[in-house]
Amino acid sequence: LYLNAPSASALKYINNHKSLEAAIILAVSEYDRKLKVRFGVIESATKEKNTKKNKKKIYYLKSCNTCMRIIKEINPSPDFIIQNLKVEPLTVEQLDALYKFTNSYEALFNKRAKLYKEMGLGNNNLQEQDYKYYLLQHYTYLKRPVIVIDKSVFIGNSKKVVASVIAHIAQLN
Repeated sequence: LYLNAPSASALKYINNHKSLEAAIILAVSEYDRKLKVRFGVIESATKEKNTKKNKKKIYYLKSCNTCMRIIKEINPSPDFIIQNLKVEPLTVEQLDALYKFTNSYEALFNKRAKLYKEMGLGNNNLQEQDYKYYLLQHYTYLKRPVIVIDKSVFIGNSKKVVASVIAHIAQLN
């Protein structure tokens, strides 16, 4: 690690304690914190906290006509967070949160995806960790839309799922 100059707090620490090693550790930790801020690590942690407060979320693709039709049909209130997976891919934390609802990555996996067929994944004996891997690799593997409302999750675009979402939202209002 190369630092151009020690930070002001590192210089102060050197003057007060005469320990160069401790000052270097302090400078590196400050540098690390600045990197986290610069690359959005702290910002994304804040986003996750806000998402946990708001338990209404829709994962969808803006380019998917079916997803857009369903969103229009359910007419979500402004307190829903709507995440376009093409622009903002699913994170490990989000996938793990969805897994807690289903206890299965396979339940979240879209086996009708074009990429799934092209890669011949249907011929392989996929395990849960394989499903997780592919879900994090490309947005096309997530069965869409995924709608989270409080402690309920609705996965897919079948008429039954859409009717359940509409009924659930009506109960909340």
